Amino acid sequence: MKRLRRQILLLLGVAAGMAPAWAARDFTPLAGTWVIDAELDGKPGRGLAVDVQGNAVVLQVYGYETDGAATFYMASGQMDGDSAVLPLQKFKGGVALGGAMQDAALAESVGNVRLQFANGVQGSIQLPGEPAYAMRRFIFNPRGEQPTYRRQRFALAELDAERHPVGLWNLEVYGSGRLILKGQAPSAYWYFVCQPADEHGTVECSGEAPAETSTKKVRLSYQQHLYDLSVLMEVEGEPARRMVGAYQDTATPRSMPSSADQIWFSGFQGGYGGQRIPEPGTWIVRDEKTGKPGRGFSLDVQFDQALLQVFNYRPDGRATFHMGSGEYAKSKAQIALKTYQGGRYLGGPWQSASEASDAGLTTVNFDRIDSYKNMNEGSIRLPQEPLRVIERFELQPTRPDLTSLMGDWIFTDRDLEFFVALNRINGKVLSNEAGDFQCQFIELLTDTVVECTSVAATDKRAVRFSFPFSYRGRSVATGGIAFRVRDRFGNLTGVGPLIKQ
Repeated sequence: MKRLRRQILLLLGVAAGMAPAWAARDFTPLAGTWVIDAELDGKPGRGLAVDVQGNAVVLQVYGYETDGAATFYMASGQMDGDSAVLPLQKFKGGVALGGAMQDAALAESVGNVRLQFANGVQGSIQLPGEPAYAMRRFIFNPRGEQPTYRRQRFALAELDAERHPVGLWNLEVYGSGRLILKGQAPSAYWYFVCQPADEHGTVECSGEAPAETSTKKVRLSYQQHLYDLSVLMEVEGEPARRMVGAYQDTATPRSMPSSADQIWFSGFQGGYGGQRIPEPGTWIVRDEKTGKPGRGFSLDVQFDQALLQVFNYRPDGRATFHMGSGEYAKSKAQIALKTYQGGRYLGGPWQSASEASDAGLTTVNFDRIDSYKNMNEGSIRLPQEPLRVIERFELQPTRPDLTSLMGDWIFTDRDLEFFVALNRINGKVLSNEAGDFQCQFIELLTDTVVECTSVAATDKRAVRFSFPFSYRGRSVATGGIAFRVRDRFGNLTGVGPLIKQ
């Protein structure tokens, strides 16, 4: 896995300190489980695990051999804008469930796979020997089993015409069809009444802009895709405002006291309590990083449900996969892994798969005693194996490489907002061009955190932010949040504009 990462970095020019001038995307594909639309029939089949970090992409395809045996393929490399053409490879000889540690090796390359993304949740895939098929992010638990009286809160970054952040809003959604939009600077409250989501998941809301002398009609449309929100707000007589949103938390409103008054979920790392949600994507066993191919996991936690794919090997060395799902509660899940057989093979006719056997229980746990903030690592106990540490797979440099923090950010501290383009490295410090906002990595006893400091200006006091590193750039900071809106390549985070079906 480490060698794979080095190869990706070289392709991206990161190893030489270069940033190729590719066309920036207006979205970032959501990491996690993807499916081919035409193959969804309610029965087991094949699927995809997609992970995009910056301009690096890793794809795992779980499918079947001509004899019906389960297998998996992997592709990795760079994206060119919103597409990628990658060699699809099969491996052999790695670790089996309950087996001894051993490296895998390349078995064969089966041809190129072509990926094309239309937005963060839709696209197409062309596998070797097959036509192009529409694919989409598999959202199996859109909002979890949450009581209707609980409110959901999002942080929204308003974008200008050049897609730079110019304002921060807080949006609160209530089960009664009410929505409150709060502007932070200047402070303002906008109240809306919303219709139920239509068949495409779009919620239409209407309200009035707060004003002292005149009232303007306002229309707000939004779509929620797990922890991401796309918003378009149209104020009468003004240009439309586009916003990208990130899920903050779910809680019982203060006006409705409850013995269960707690925050259930947080889409920001270093969240407030209740559930701690690891970022969906590719994970690996820490002590299996030898610089050679091995096994890996695709973990997809959607509120109170977790889906796990294990890409590993049979005792005879053949590639295979195991998959299962389970309830996610108290930052952990117990998952019954299954084996499958008889599904579609590359270039073959459509056919459903079936369960072959139970592989045993697996437990994943992110309730770390020694750290409340770091959600880039956890533990896993696979069938017939001891407890192991797992960590998020790096496709591009992360801690303590300062390039991992580059991009356009919003930082908040109570009544203050900072819109910062972090793009200058000076030793161990990353700053904006003016040098009045600086960030660096600080090593603590159990974690490496990010610490940022502003220089006092005439209209703002000096502020210090401390927060855990997030691959997506979404963290709870001391006194507020740290929210990256564009990565260092200029790609916007989130799923993109409202999707029009």
